[in-house]
Amino acid sequence: MDPNTFLDNLIQQTSNIICIQILTPLPAEVCPELLKKHNVLFLTSTKWSGENDLEKFETWIYDLVSWLLSSRWKGPAYNEQQVSALMQMLEGKPKLIVIHDNKEGYKRGHEVLFLEHITKLMCTYIKRSAAVPSTNIRKHWVRANRALRGLDGPRAPRGLRA
Repeated sequence: MDPNTFLDNLIQQTSNIICIQILTPLPAEVCPELLKKHNVLFLTSTKWSGENDLEKFETWIYDLVSWLLSSRWKGPAYNEQQVSALMQMLEGKPKLIVIHDNKEGYKRGHEVLFLEHITKLMCTYIKRSAAVPSTNIRKHWVRANRALRGLDGPRAPRGLRA
């Protein structure tokens, strides 16, 4: 994971998930009222307060998207419900940011879109340092792998060379 492109890749991946799973409306021939609703309880225990923890963020976004799908709030027509669910799954400063942005949007006569909120939260709270733990693990693995290749490869260690 390249720390330099980490945030761009995370935003693109999350945007793709949201666009495909949430913002793409159901085909016209599908009647949402006939779809089986999976009575998934609202996940009040899954809240995100802006921690720079990639694993926690990914779990949180997955839970949010799963809940929105189970509620059949698919497509841009459900933006108000999607944003409301988002606010219920946030706490602390991220929640205040969404509330503030909604108020400002309404003042300007513009409804802030669900994906705009998610993107702003990612840009504000997820930093390149969230990629560091996995980058450090990879560097350690590469060093260990090189050391093993040096001992097991065609070259013998310095003390054993003829």
